[in-house]
Amino acid sequence: MKNTFFKIITAVTVCFSVIAVTPFKSAAVMYGHPGASFVLEDPGTWRGVNLPLFVHKSDEKNLSQAEFDYAAEAGANIIRLCVFADPKYRRFSKFTDENNKVLNENPGLEDISVAVEMAHKAGLKVIVDMHTMPGATDGEIWGKAEYWETLRTLWKRVAEKFKGNPTVVAYDLMNEPNITVYLKDAGVNRSMFQGAWSPPSDWKDSPRDYNSQMKNIMEDIRDVDADRWLIIEGFGMLGNPVNYNWMKPINLSDKHVIYSFHMYVPTNLTNIGVKEFKERNLVGEAFDKSSDTRKIDNALAPVLAFQKKYKVPIFVGEFGVTNDAIFNSDANGHPYNGACWLNVVVNKFNEYKWGWTFWDFWVDIRKPKSKEDPRYLILNKAFTGEMVDGYCK
Repeated sequence: MKNTFFKIITAVTVCFSVIAVTPFKSAAVMYGHPGASFVLEDPGTWRGVNLPLFVHKSDEKNLSQAEFDYAAEAGANIIRLCVFADPKYRRFSKFTDENNKVLNENPGLEDISVAVEMAHKAGLKVIVDMHTMPGATDGEIWGKAEYWETLRTLWKRVAEKFKGNPTVVAYDLMNEPNITVYLKDAGVNRSMFQGAWSPPSDWKDSPRDYNSQMKNIMEDIRDVDADRWLIIEGFGMLGNPVNYNWMKPINLSDKHVIYSFHMYVPTNLTNIGVKEFKERNLVGEAFDKSSDTRKIDNALAPVLAFQKKYKVPIFVGEFGVTNDAIFNSDANGHPYNGACWLNVVVNKFNEYKWGWTFWDFWVDIRKPKSKEDPRYLILNKAFTGEMVDGYCK
């Protein structure tokens, strides 16, 4: 989720009639082996959770070995480590000076090292996710090339720091590349929501040319590290799968590139109880497998079509449900049935041979409360790559 571990996804869902769903069965030949433990060259076997890079001293909770051990005990084999590098974020690691120049003596890189070592001790691999970066919080990066230069330098320093480190297996180059925060255009939002938008041609080679900017970062990393997996998220509306209606691949000749998205459809279920959900007086919706599974299928359809067309690995960087969605009921006494939603989506990810990281094992409203929590039980089995059943009534 963008900028905060509490922020609600503002795109409530995606258009439910964009593409007819045809599961991409041929992906099984390429990626994902049910029951397999972590395989470096098979991102379909990467199954884990998100944790934040909060390791520097604070009066708030800090990331500790216990979080990594809990994830490993649950059956995870990888951590998507969310790095907060934008000084505008309320709690960040210090990578840059007051002029947004990357520091030579870099405390942020040391913060990552601390977390990577904890992951190593727990037997887990790490995806370094650039969750925020200078210029991203308020969208300035889409208007000023200097912010992209900072991000390029930062990634090159990360690549140099962790070259040869066997625990760090991938770099997620930009979390939820959200152009809507810069454009502030309701018409564009509607077009994206409907899957009908595409980047204007006059954005080419500008700060808004996402593919060009990602290509630059990829080339910088490849100058240092030829083999590290690189994760590219769909561009447009947060991490929504609707972005893959207009997303184009970047350098298909590079066989260590993964494409990613985040899955919270329908958000009136997955975000029940989140602060912003309450502030906007949104009404929670119970999940009905017989009628609502189609919403999930239609949401995932653009990603499946992209994978089928370009034959690339797919990774679900975030998905999850809140405590209220799991344990509470609506005003009519109908259980929200969040466990059924989780059962359905994680089975689809494993069926499609997509790797994934659950959001999250940190925030109390989303982290499984105990080993009897349906989220823990579902994930514990799904981590093996096997199909889960018994949570849809």
